[in-house]
Amino acid sequence: MGGWWRMAVLAGAVLAAGGAWAQEPAEAEAGVPAGEEPFPYAEEAESRHPGYYYPEAASVEAYTGNLDPVPGSDRAVRSAFLSGFAQRALDRPYAPQFAIFGKGADLEKLIVVSLQDDSLNTLYRMRGMMAMLTAVARASTAFRETEVAEHLNFLDLLASLGFRQVTLSDGRSWSHHIRLEAPAVEPAQ
Repeated sequence: MGGWWRMAVLAGAVLAAGGAWAQEPAEAEAGVPAGEEPFPYAEEAESRHPGYYYPEAASVEAYTGNLDPVPGSDRAVRSAFLSGFAQRALDRPYAPQFAIFGKGADLEKLIVVSLQDDSLNTLYRMRGMMAMLTAVARASTAFRETEVAEHLNFLDLLASLGFRQVTLSDGRSWSHHIRLEAPAVEPAQ
């Protein structure tokens, strides 16, 4: 687990610096109304998180990760990732533009909420922030050690760490859920 543990901690610390993730349109189900497609942990999210951390989701999409799950990736690894990220953001000499935190029994849900009214106030701006996080992740030593780093994005990193859902919100009027799925495993021959 050594290399992957370092990747989780390093990614949390390094990624606080910045964020675009990109996905081919054929790979996403962007803009699907939230009620039309269930996502993991729906009952818990519906009962506790909307209306408290963010407004009801207006849309849902699915994303299948392109990295195998990190061996041993559990609540502790996701917690280290989030702690490193938060600490790095709070160490900056200016206020963070967004809060990023985990929820769920196993910290399987990542929530990103804008902290400023005039900043990450559209889904497009949130996607741009996620793209910057991808760029920073690709520049990290841990990501560069993979043979396919240039094809990976921030959502791939999250899925490989065991996150199952990402919620993006402006903190005022909208939110968007991304259901993360692990890559399909080829059957052994």
